[in-house]
Amino acid sequence: MSSKSSLRPRFCVASPLHLAAVISIFIGPAAFAADTAIEVGSKQMGVNVMKNAMPKLPAFPVLTPKSGFVRGYVKDTSGKPLAGAKLGIRASATGGFYSGAQTTSDTRGYYEIKVPWGSAHFYSAAYTIDYAGGRASLSLHPADGEAKSFPSGKGAIENWVLLPYGVADRDGASEKPNYTSDYYGGAINVDYHTTDRPPLEGAEDDYLPEGAEIELTLAPVGKLIDGSMGQPFVILRHVGNSSWENFNVNNLPIGVYRLSAKLTYQGKTWPLRMEEIGRRASLGFGLEPKDSSQQSTLFFRPLSAKSETTLPQRGNWDTVEIRLKK
Repeated sequence: MSSKSSLRPRFCVASPLHLAAVISIFIGPAAFAADTAIEVGSKQMGVNVMKNAMPKLPAFPVLTPKSGFVRGYVKDTSGKPLAGAKLGIRASATGGFYSGAQTTSDTRGYYEIKVPWGSAHFYSAAYTIDYAGGRASLSLHPADGEAKSFPSGKGAIENWVLLPYGVADRDGASEKPNYTSDYYGGAINVDYHTTDRPPLEGAEDDYLPEGAEIELTLAPVGKLIDGSMGQPFVILRHVGNSSWENFNVNNLPIGVYRLSAKLTYQGKTWPLRMEEIGRRASLGFGLEPKDSSQQSTLFFRPLSAKSETTLPQRGNWDTVEIRLKK
């Protein structure tokens, strides 16, 4: 994918209070520039930073169906074979009884499963990686775009790809755009309390004044999980007139980011405190440090490390919850 400015599409996002919030997103690796800013209106619930962009998929060896088996290859976006991916199928016969089988891809990324009799489908397809000092199971994407069911007798071919970002379920993302499992990328949720009193004039210390602008900066640290270069994001949000507001930033390419936040109000700028909150904030991943007014390192939080139970074609990242304070 090219990083030339001519290939940077622009999208318009409307909200009740901000009718022309302009988003400009780099689809490929890019230098840090002002026009990477993504403006989120004060009534928007969130944004998918990569829109419908998908990484380029690798080529796969040609296979022919083998009666009674499903088989294929597992690769990352660079075309590297992935050994150790876990793939499981389940078949149903008359009466609703299920039987299943599971296998692991070999050093070529190749797998082959004998399919139990009946109508079969994949119940798991995932690859576990070392990430942020822990382990993360990542759901795999079917190279043909859909993990379809298939009859056991005919045989089937299904190749899989490990993606750092992208829409996993386009129908789901269209109906519920803030449902993070519809994306292969990571997600953060940002919340804050608001006040109609300006800073230094009796406003609550932690509250953000109406009409101020929040600026979040996410700068990549190193490469993404597939070895490609990351890109920076700047998220802009106007503080509205609700007592409490929040929004999601979805589908962030999986890697490690340096996160900072600041507030601008009537020409003055303050750094904002970022505190990780939520029931899993005390566990690994997330922000480090957990509470900072300077910058924190952001590690996305996996829902699990066990690839045997990770669903195919589905995001497997929990939302990192962050509260902003003055």
